Amino acid sequence: MAFGVRAPKNPVPGMDLAGTVTAVGAAVTRFAVGDEVFGVGKGSFAEYATARESQLALKPANISFKQASVVPVSACTALQALRAAAG
Repeated sequence: MAFGVRAPKNPVPGMDLAGTVTAVGAAVTRFAVGDEVFGVGKGSFAEYATARESQLALKPANISFKQASVVPVSACTALQALRAAAG
């Protein structure tokens, strides 16, 4: 690994996430603490996870967190299948 950086001994699995924003970085403009969001971020099976602003969207009020959490990767999987089928 470059620069002596090592991967965690016990990495947390998960990519899909949905939850309530508890903190934001100084450069974040699209979200605020308390916003309900969904998207992708590494280690999303943990109690708290981080994600880039560009990888999140506001969760619609008419869907649950469980429903929102499966959208990102399943949508990408469906798109990949369509592209593969199209040749």
